[in-house]
Amino acid sequence: PWLFTANEGGADAGWSILDVENPEEPELYGPFDVEGGAGVHTIIAFGEDHVIVSGTGRGIVIYDVTDPESPVEVGQFQATGHSATAQSPEDPGHTHPGGYVHDTQVRGDYAYLAHWNHGLYVVDLSDPSDPVELGERMVARLREMGADAILAEIRDASGASDLLGS
Repeated sequence: PWLFTANEGGADAGWSILDVENPEEPELYGPFDVEGGAGVHTIIAFGEDHVIVSGTGRGIVIYDVTDPESPVEVGQFQATGHSATAQSPEDPGHTHPGGYVHDTQVRGDYAYLAHWNHGLYVVDLSDPSDPVELGERMVARLREMGADAILAEIRDASGASDLLGS
């Protein structure tokens, strides 16, 4: 079994893999950084051999972790017009962290992204190398309510349809 760790800042900013098959002597792989990104706020496993990292300023970045010594970036999704330097609509002139995906949850082939002050995005991950936006919705006070509180309500794709009004 593997555990994944995220580190937002400092010399070890990025993410790591811990093989905990032998819990008395876990084996560390990493830390790995996100090319062109900042530290990692959230990392979540999905499918048999993939992880998503977010909070880097690059939207979500998808890695194949089949070889834990050498993860391979296989995909990325960044909402149009959003980046680490994107302006927050609620705080003009404020560039951090308005463009960041703050948190991610995965249910089946769908990723639900809490995109800080820019709302909730639903992304199809059925092809990890080509994530596709299915919809987005501005959710009032997403940042204040906490991404986990909203994402915890999502159970499956039908929940996304209800949330997105489709």
